Amino acid sequence: MRIEDALRLAVEADLDLVEVAPMAKPPVCKLMDFGKFKYEAAQKERESRRNQTHTIIKQMKLRPKIDQHDYETKKGHVERFLKAGDKVKITSCSVGASKVDLSWAYAFLVALLKM
Repeated sequence: MRIEDALRLAVEADLDLVEVAPMAKPPVCKLMDFGKFKYEAAQKERESRRNQTHTIIKQMKLRPKIDQHDYETKKGHVERFLKAGDKVKITSCSVGASKVDLSWAYAFLVALLKM
């Protein structure tokens, strides 16, 4: 169809002539209400953003000389974070001589995994 005929049809139907595939041979055009198309695309984009989940990573630090009560408190926090659906990152902080033997960190992590 010639461009002039397509433009005439678009004006008669009160629509826009939109080029869909400009690189095709021959180029492909479509009659549509372009304002409505842009509005619906924006609505879909807004809806997809609304349905996204925001992941929060909570961090808990463990030190080698931690009291049993403090350990239980931190363990309770980790359980609460996981039940709420958050991800938890556990960091072992070792200073000085405790850097040599990290078996305490492994023991803490194993105990947390058994909860």
